[in-house]
Amino acid sequence: MADGISTTCGQIRWRGGEFTQDQILEQIATAGYDGAPAFAPSLDDVDSVRQKFDVAGLRPTPACFGAEFWDESQADEIVARAAYTAATAKAFGLTDVYVAANLTPERRAFSGRVQASDGLSADAKDVFARTLERLGAATLNHAVKASIHNHEGVASGKQSPSKAKTRWKPPSRLT
Repeated sequence: MADGISTTCGQIRWRGGEFTQDQILEQIATAGYDGAPAFAPSLDDVDSVRQKFDVAGLRPTPACFGAEFWDESQADEIVARAAYTAATAKAFGLTDVYVAANLTPERRAFSGRVQASDGLSADAKDVFARTLERLGAATLNHAVKASIHNHEGVASGKQSPSKAKTRWKPPSRLT
């Protein structure tokens, strides 16, 4: 930790099973980071995952929960997964999780080049807002806050392409 500022590194770049969790955490620590997002496949695994962090000299930090919040057919499953993610965060002694819209292939295609026509429909925005409201209630049941982490190119349909990377406007139900 430099000057009271803690840095963390997400494990997203190590997908594909090429490295073990121990190797990933070791690489993150070797690079000089203080922590990494923590998640356990089951609540019974929290202690063994925490031990891996301890061995690497890292502290667990909030996980990022991604989903297609605008897809109503996934809403119940999203809320259930978010509740589990919050329970896991609480077991690690954390008080937050980050939530972000998944970078689907369609979203990736216009990431950084967002046009108004790429935005969600009014109905999809409403579903997005309702799902996030339910997700927030589910995480708060575990005394864990859900914080928005916007990815580059989130399309609200109200942004100019030049501001798409730096400004995200949440659905009106969330403001």
